[in-house]
Amino acid sequence: MTGEPVRGGPLEDCERERGRDRGRSGGSWGGGRGGDRGGNRGGGGGNGGGGERRAPGAQPERTRFAWRRTTLTFLVSAGLAVRRGLVDGLSGPRLAALAVAAFALLAFLAVANRRISALAARSVPAMGAGAAGAAALCTLGLALAGWVLLW
Repeated sequence: MTGEPVRGGPLEDCERERGRDRGRSGGSWGGGRGGDRGGNRGGGGGNGGGGERRAPGAQPERTRFAWRRTTLTFLVSAGLAVRRGLVDGLSGPRLAALAVAAFALLAFLAVANRRISALAARSVPAMGAGAAGAAALCTLGLALAGWVLLW
């Protein structure tokens, strides 16, 4: 070994990329977004930095995927609650908790389905306060059912 740095290695590539980012975004390590990972704040220009353009249909698609992931998570959580209730035996409070979990699941699926359908439209309407409140209440209902089942 001669002690000389290796040229063309992964560290040099990384430093070269950092230099490009720094030059494009005015010194911000966040790529022109003020440290926000995917937001559109700060940096150089109104479109997120150095000439990057965002696809106009990408945000509704990401939101639709987020609703699908949340629905899947809700289904798994409700399924685990049912499993816990059945394995530990059904008593009055546990039966009530399972009923709350089932109702919360069905209500959340209805809210999520309506929102996913709305996101498929060309002009995406804002989510109403009632739908947001219903989704929050469903989440709290499932959390309460889980607490009763684990207690």
